[in-house]
Amino acid sequence: MLFERIDSDNEELDSATLALASVLASALRHFPPANPGPVPNSDRLWEAAQGARCTGLMRLAGAASIQPGSAMGEKLALDQIATLRSNLAQLAETMECQMLLEQHGISSRAFKGVVRQQQLFHRADIRRSSDIDLLVTSADYPRARAVLTAAGYRPGVSADSRWWHQCLGESPYLPAAPRRFIVDLHHQVQQPGGPSPRQMAALFQMSAQISFGGGSITTLTPHASLLVTMISYSKAVRDLAPWAIYAHEIEVAREGFSPADYQAFLGLSASQGLRRLAEEAFRNAELFWDSLASLASGRSLSPSQIALVRSGLGKSRRQLFRRTALRWAWADGERLHRTRHAFQMALSEYRSNYIRRQEERAALSDA
Repeated sequence: MLFERIDSDNEELDSATLALASVLASALRHFPPANPGPVPNSDRLWEAAQGARCTGLMRLAGAASIQPGSAMGEKLALDQIATLRSNLAQLAETMECQMLLEQHGISSRAFKGVVRQQQLFHRADIRRSSDIDLLVTSADYPRARAVLTAAGYRPGVSADSRWWHQCLGESPYLPAAPRRFIVDLHHQVQQPGGPSPRQMAALFQMSAQISFGGGSITTLTPHASLLVTMISYSKAVRDLAPWAIYAHEIEVAREGFSPADYQAFLGLSASQGLRRLAEEAFRNAELFWDSLASLASGRSLSPSQIALVRSGLGKSRRQLFRRTALRWAWADGERLHRTRHAFQMALSEYRSNYIRRQEERAALSDA
């Protein structure tokens, strides 16, 4: 298995991570709630959940050991209230931002975060979203930046930054009162070095509506949104960040698929050059939750399962040539085309890093 090869330290799970994994098992499967393993205090379990961005999944799990009134139960209840308040306010601001852009003839797609939660789970309290992600076309990106700035948002990066606007394909816009949320304006959905959609224009055209507060928010279709979730999964894997939340979204979406839906999604991923990424994301999401179920039932895990759980909860360590192995695993096509695809991903990352260092040196010399 890939994760066993690239995360080969084979360390055991520490007590807090083991407890968290056992609790999370029933967030997806209809698995009997399990008591977490021995943890010195609830603070360590809470810290592990925050580090893995899984506090909302703990609420979904509804473990028997986390009852209302307990220390952990109180933390989860307060977290849910704060998450719901923040996310509802963000949905309202998202609608306002889209209306602002629409008034200037700019079509946008709100994606990821709370909008995705509403689309997939029909609820806004699973995890807190810290910013508003808006996708526009490359042609509209310069005008959209100007519209947000004229409306009072302060650009978070230089207007001349090639690294942000060209390499990353996004830029942040900071709010002024009474607005509360940073707007991340995108014309790409992947960062350099990872597998990118082959036809962004076609992906952008896959739009859907979400009703909210008597109005609506324009987002991507469920299939296109799932593909973006898999791209987010790839970013997390590359950056050694936790990806359990994406594994949860992937499994929930797949459970709702008919056989025809599944084949249609694989067809979409293939058309975008992301078939191998999609297949791996489906496979590892399923294996991740199966491994958590094994832990919760007291069964021991194989080294490959331990490596997968550690990766999903953000516990992997950096390994030599790790990103090279991932690029090869995710590159579509036969061997020659895969080699070219993997090389192009590497080249985009090297180019991005070169431009970033140039801009950092220029900023230091100007200081």
